[in-house]
Amino acid sequence: MPLTSTNTETIDTSQELSYFDQKKKEQKAKGHKHPWLYRATMGIFFLFMLYLLWPIVENWNQIVAIAQSANDVLLILAAFLFCFTFIFTGLAMTVLATKPMPFRQTSLIQLAMAFTYKIFPAGLGGPGLMYRYAVVAGYSVESGLGYVGAVELVYFTAWSLYFIPVVYFGGGLQSVGITPSFTSGWKIFFLIAIVVLLGYVITRAFGWLSKIKEKVQEVLHTFRIVLKTPGKSFLSLGLMLLSYTFTNIVFFLCLTAVGIQIPFWNSVFVYLVFNAIGACGPAPGGMGTVEAALIGGLMLFGVDSASATAGVMIFRTITFWIPTLPGYLAFRYGIKHKFI
Repeated sequence: MPLTSTNTETIDTSQELSYFDQKKKEQKAKGHKHPWLYRATMGIFFLFMLYLLWPIVENWNQIVAIAQSANDVLLILAAFLFCFTFIFTGLAMTVLATKPMPFRQTSLIQLAMAFTYKIFPAGLGGPGLMYRYAVVAGYSVESGLGYVGAVELVYFTAWSLYFIPVVYFGGGLQSVGITPSFTSGWKIFFLIAIVVLLGYVITRAFGWLSKIKEKVQEVLHTFRIVLKTPGKSFLSLGLMLLSYTFTNIVFFLCLTAVGIQIPFWNSVFVYLVFNAIGACGPAPGGMGTVEAALIGGLMLFGVDSASATAGVMIFRTITFWIPTLPGYLAFRYGIKHKFI
């Protein structure tokens, strides 16, 4: 199956704003209806993060010692395998495209997201860059948003399907003798979930009802795009599952490198659930919330806080911080060669 489309239809995009420009214009026009609620919520959020991070500061020497004793071979292997996630996700984007999107460019877009995730508000860095790339490739505003929606739908489907082997092979929480209780791990998990949920509801709920119809129409439009090309959609889904598989392996290797003994499918469960919860935080890229959520998830499986923190920090260094510079270079390259 070719990885680029032969569709040569020309669409005038000279009057279109980028996704980022549109969002900035909308936010500037409407502002926050209740700015004091927004500021109060953000203040509570950062105080809560300080509360979570304080025990880590107290155990800092122990955490550093554990990180320094990590198995270097496993960490190098983890870093090497993580590079493939950009390739698989870039291929998935290319396969879904209905207009020419060379694999080399889509892979660079994936790498550039490692930079844009850190400089734009949560939820804008990745989709916004994909949308801009789609518009430059010849998509109209509506079809560009539909393409981004289709990619996000494949992301979500791959994430959901991963719970099937987690339940089948992992046997659920009961397989390791864990039942829902208010332990320290669950406490962190629930507190993060409550703060994130309250912040989202307070800052967004006032305009929710009026947007439900619009969102439903967008979702239906996305489903139509995916269903028109079932073969490409299944191939893209398979590639996205490969990307998730490599990321899960990287997470497991980082935990193993610092001496954490946890079954593979339990580590997959921690990553899928708690990474998703942490990513809902207001900070770009889930900074702070993802780390806290993953640490809480590992503590739920009986991992001590120092080892969990060391393993998560190494994982986030490999997957979140190290790709920042290559991501910036890819972003600048895309601007220079005019495909962003």
